[in-house]
Amino acid sequence: MKLHPAYRACLRSINKVFQNDIATLNKAKLQLHSTTISNANVIDKIELESKIKELSDVAIFLRRNVVQGVRDNNDPKKAFKLNITKDTELGDNDQGRKRAFTPLRTNSFKQS
Repeated sequence: MKLHPAYRACLRSINKVFQNDIATLNKAKLQLHSTTISNANVIDKIELESKIKELSDVAIFLRRNVVQGVRDNNDPKKAFKLNITKDTELGDNDQGRKRAFTPLRTNSFKQS
């Protein structure tokens, strides 16, 4: 996997998820840029692949798990409308309780 496609995928996710929130959109883009620049000197192939995988995982996480809410001023209860997309993972609270936390990456070590 190469850096450029992973960076672009993350940028597309940021643009989609935060499209109606300019302040958060700009902060997320700045964070992506500064994180990428801070890792520009990584030359170890394994570490670089790990950073690229992490960037891809962030793009997936944003699309699946971040939902923007907008207050509906026409609603007397001032409820929020959520921007649910086709990529958003939907579930109920019972699913969350039953499922054990699984990190995006797992390290498996042999014990001797």
